[in-house]
Amino acid sequence: MKRIAILLFGLVASTCCAPCIEAFAATCTALPSSLVQFLANGGWGAPGSYVGALQDLSHNGLPEAVVLLTGSTWCGTGGCTLLVLQRRGHLWHLVSKTLTVHPPIRVLPERKHGWSSLGVSVAGGGVYPRYAAILPFSGTAYPSSPNARSAHHGHHSNAGVVIIPPYHCSH
Repeated sequence: MKRIAILLFGLVASTCCAPCIEAFAATCTALPSSLVQFLANGGWGAPGSYVGALQDLSHNGLPEAVVLLTGSTWCGTGGCTLLVLQRRGHLWHLVSKTLTVHPPIRVLPERKHGWSSLGVSVAGGGVYPRYAAILPFSGTAYPSSPNARSAHHGHHSNAGVVIIPPYHCSH
């Protein structure tokens, strides 16, 4: 019985936390199995290669998934890939994919087209010093890059609610 409990704990922890994120493990969100399956089937990675959070970004009473892919396939010197997914019925749909972001990932108080804007950190890949970027919702998606014209520098890097905290991890 004790082995089963340890196995189940390990399985739940691996569905949301990258193995190298010790400090984050205590605050990670267990993602629904339907989302874990969607990510695996879509080639986005296996449990342990991403971190995620559920947050009602669209303000419709149902949470969207914000997933930071942390595997070496999705990360480089400029950062990692951020996905925003929405559940429609029993299925998850990709709303947007934003490249080269670093945590912390924040949900900001400002809204565009009814959706909360996201705050990300931008660094590496030739960017110095690190800065906060605001990703406003366009009506269909978030910007594909924090350097896109629709994204802009944040004035307050500590604004909003952190849903994916910073971590230190080598990729």
